[in-house]
Amino acid sequence: MAVAIPAIERVTFQRISSTARRFVGLVRTVRNDAVLLNNIYRIGFDFEKNTYWVQSQRQLKTIHEDPKDTESIKQDSSNFNFAEKYSKSAVEMPGGTRVLGVFKEGEGLIQKGAAVIHFFPNGFNEASIIYFAKEGSNQAAYSLRIPVTGRAEVLAGLVQTMDETVAK
Repeated sequence: MAVAIPAIERVTFQRISSTARRFVGLVRTVRNDAVLLNNIYRIGFDFEKNTYWVQSQRQLKTIHEDPKDTESIKQDSSNFNFAEKYSKSAVEMPGGTRVLGVFKEGEGLIQKGAAVIHFFPNGFNEASIIYFAKEGSNQAAYSLRIPVTGRAEVLAGLVQTMDETVAK
């Protein structure tokens, strides 16, 4: 039994690492779609339900929303639809993983309710860090840093600023 627990832990951390790397691809694809299709896209996270989604704006107009209101962000009846290329509804995080929170410059760390990261037609996005953790854990295993240029990178551990290069 003592051998099985470390093996399970190793598999779980590999799954978290794999999930973080998959999100790098998702960020790149969403950013490219925003530019190529000349539309605002966003990746959203619901921390309570442990889900994520991709939406696109119906009409290009100014974004107004309450970042703390989960339902208005996810359902946003005004101007965002689920981008069917990605999914028709919110998608559960892979088993054993969760998004612990999202840090956004200007808003700080968001860990309750929902958070969204916007990607704009000019190729820029909201500077953000997504924290991935083992399900049931409150400690980030990996950080996905997304600067305004969209060149996402995965770093081990907790990265607290956009300029930090080594996790503490």
